[in-house]
Amino acid sequence: MTVTEMLAEKTIIVDTQVAALKREREENKRLRDALLEAIDATEDGVRDIVNAALAEQSATTSAQVETVCRCPLPLRAILDWWMCSDPWPGGDHDAVETWLTCLCSERGYDGWAVAYHEVAEPSEEESDG
Repeated sequence: MTVTEMLAEKTIIVDTQVAALKREREENKRLRDALLEAIDATEDGVRDIVNAALAEQSATTSAQVETVCRCPLPLRAILDWWMCSDPWPGGDHDAVETWLTCLCSERGYDGWAVAYHEVAEPSEEESDG
């Protein structure tokens, strides 16, 4: 075999190896692109799941606030109880004050202290009810 034939054979081998590496690189690029698309889709899916969970939590929180602000008792009775509860008998003072403030605000007062001074005593008809 001559040097030219050996070089030609080596060139063919090298060309074959280069072509195989190019195919492998293209396949890797295709797989990488597919993986990136899958990651993007996953991120979108996770984002959708998180947004749905946050919306549900917000709705639940709104419903809890609405429930907490409702009260079947006359406001005057609650305000009187609050004013007589000094010293505080125990429990979560801040939570009760927040609830009472919410209840008074819902009824148009600027806080429980204002409501205490502005809410009239119930009439005899209301207290018999």
